[in-house]
Amino acid sequence: MSEEKREAQDAPMAENAQLVANDAAGQTAVAPASTTATAPARKATSAPAQKAAARKLPPIQKVYEAWTALADGRIKAEGGFTDASGQAHVSSSDGSKAYTVKWDGDTYASTDNATYWQGYAGYPVIAVLMLQGRLPCDERIARLFAGVPWKQVNDACKRDYAKALAQVLDERRIVDEERELIDDAAQKIICQLDALNLKLKRKLS
Repeated sequence: MSEEKREAQDAPMAENAQLVANDAAGQTAVAPASTTATAPARKATSAPAQKAAARKLPPIQKVYEAWTALADGRIKAEGGFTDASGQAHVSSSDGSKAYTVKWDGDTYASTDNATYWQGYAGYPVIAVLMLQGRLPCDERIARLFAGVPWKQVNDACKRDYAKALAQVLDERRIVDEERELIDDAAQKIICQLDALNLKLKRKLS
């Protein structure tokens, strides 16, 4: 065997022997670098992605409540709906309350319970966005839900929004085929609302 081959074979043995010797002497042994590939570290989730994941979307029934508010003419703006900043007043379905919706660019605030306490866009905000042209509104569909006493229905169903919506659809005698079309329209509005990436606040001066 050549001298070069013998040195190549003896090198790992000598290295291991040195590691053992160091360990016995109480010295910290440094292991040779591994040649095994390691999985790349997972990237941390960005702040915008975390905010998007945490963003709350309203129950789909809130779209139906917005349609009713529009059909009943319960929304009045101070100035124009297309102004960069402004405010509007929305009467509740039973007329016992009036909510104020304010906006400044992509930032919205409203005194309705859903927006103020739950942190998602309540029906007053959704209705205002429809009148601003930022969300679509099918007037024919809106008219189907004119006059619905949503507060009364919600209270009777103990805030079970799915149950309340089913009850209204039954009372309005809306057939299954029509329900699917309406539900598709409402789902699209929720998706477009999410895409707007609005900022919701409790107060907006």
